[in-house]
Amino acid sequence: MGEKRSTDWLCLERLGDADEAEAWLRRAATQGYAEAMVNLGVRRFALGDPVEGESWYRRAAELGHAVAMANLGYRLAQRGDLDEAEQWNRRGAVLGHPGAMENLAVLLKGRGDAEQALEWFRRGADRALTLMDESPRSFRPWPGEAADQGVCEVILGLARLLLQQSDVDHGPEAERWLRLIAEHGDPRAAAMLATRHAARGDTANAVAWRSKAADSADDLLGRERVSLLDAYGRPGVQRHVDIILAHAAGLAEEGNTADALAWRERAAHHDTPPAARP
Repeated sequence: MGEKRSTDWLCLERLGDADEAEAWLRRAATQGYAEAMVNLGVRRFALGDPVEGESWYRRAAELGHAVAMANLGYRLAQRGDLDEAEQWNRRGAVLGHPGAMENLAVLLKGRGDAEQALEWFRRGADRALTLMDESPRSFRPWPGEAADQGVCEVILGLARLLLQQSDVDHGPEAERWLRLIAEHGDPRAAAMLATRHAARGDTANAVAWRSKAADSADDLLGRERVSLLDAYGRPGVQRHVDIILAHAAGLAEEGNTADALAWRERAAHHDTPPAARP
C-alpha cells in the first residue's frame, strides 16, 4: 500500500525548486484540476500536513479521480477508518486502478478474508499486465512503486499471498509474477527471487538475481528518490538501500572486497539527503 502520483507534476522539485513546484500545483488545484489536487496532496503529506493533504485527495476523489480514491483509501486505512477506506478503494478498483485493488485486497486480507483478497490481488495483477502492455513507455525505465499506479505493489502482494497459502502449490506461479516485474526493473521482486534460489541451493541464479536487484535499486534511487520519499517517507528509500547493502554483504562473503566496498559506497550515497552530499 502507498500513495501514487498520476503524472510527474513535481519536476520542478526534482530540479531543486520545491516552492515553485508547489505554487504551480496549488494554482492548478484551486482551478479544479484533479490531477494537480492529487499531487498537491502527496506533497502536503510529505511535508507533514496530513489535514490539507487528505482534503485535496478527497476533493479529487469526489471528482472521480481513481488515483485520489486509492490514496484517500490508503490514508483512511492508515488511521483506522477501515469502512470508509474500503468504500473509496472499491470505487477506485471499479475504475480499474491497480493500487486501489491492492489496497482493497490488503484490507480484506487483514479482515481474514483470504479468498476475496486473493481474487482482488489477481484482478489487480491482471489489470497491471494490461497497463504494461497498453503503455510500455510508462514502464521503461521502471517507475518504481510511487509512480506506477500500483503495478508492482499488487503483483508483489499477489506473489506473497500465493506463497503464504502454499509454496508447494503456488510457488511456480508466484515466481512467474515476480520474474515479470523483476525483469522490468523492480528491485524487491528480484531480491525475493534471489532469496528463493538461495534457499534451494541454486547459487548461480541466487547471485544473478541479487546482482539484478542491486542494479535495479541503484537505478531506481538515482531517478525516483524524491517520489519514494514523498509517497512512503524514509522507509521508501531504506528498503532499496537495504537491497544494495545485501548485495555488498554477499560480495564480501564471496571474497570480492573491492566490489563490496563500491556497493557500500553506493548505498551510502543514496542514504544521504542530496542537500548534505559533498
